[in-house]
Amino acid sequence: MKITKIAIILLFLALVYFWGVYAIRTVYPLKYYALISEAAQKYGLELSFVCGLIHTESRFDANAVSGKNASGLMQLTKSTADWGASEIGIENYSYDNILTPDINIELGCWYISKLINQYGDESVALAAYNGGSGNVDRWLADKKTSSDGKTLQSVPFKETQTFIERVGKSEKIYNYLLKFKNYIY
Repeated sequence: MKITKIAIILLFLALVYFWGVYAIRTVYPLKYYALISEAAQKYGLELSFVCGLIHTESRFDANAVSGKNASGLMQLTKSTADWGASEIGIENYSYDNILTPDINIELGCWYISKLINQYGDESVALAAYNGGSGNVDRWLADKKTSSDGKTLQSVPFKETQTFIERVGKSEKIYNYLLKFKNYIY
């Protein structure tokens, strides 16, 4: 049986397509779609924004723990998670369960939504999520970092500035990827 040039080209294109999808899913995974979608909607957040935040914080590793003892997909500290669980009334909550995706995503979405409402600006909220609200309040009060007391022209912590940029870049990528139904798994 003779293999035609068209069959070879089609096989090649199929391999490129499947390898490409695999490569993209490896670099930009999308685990826990239903949980993220539900929590994002509940807290009035864009799905791509939450995905970008999770990608930046943990690369969708539910068992991630930082050197600063922040845990889970959305990298929550014990104090933030305990406070959030109390505020939204999660029954039978224990920080021992913070690595559980549904609890972590719920608390993380609640917290970033609260920060967005508090500061009125996504970038400022991300600065507070990463660098702490106390630091952000000082930066907003300082004319060197905020000309209007509402937005930040500069962020003194390099790590926090990089965090904001990485979330923004990841959000744009997820915004694009989420348009493809075969990407969601």
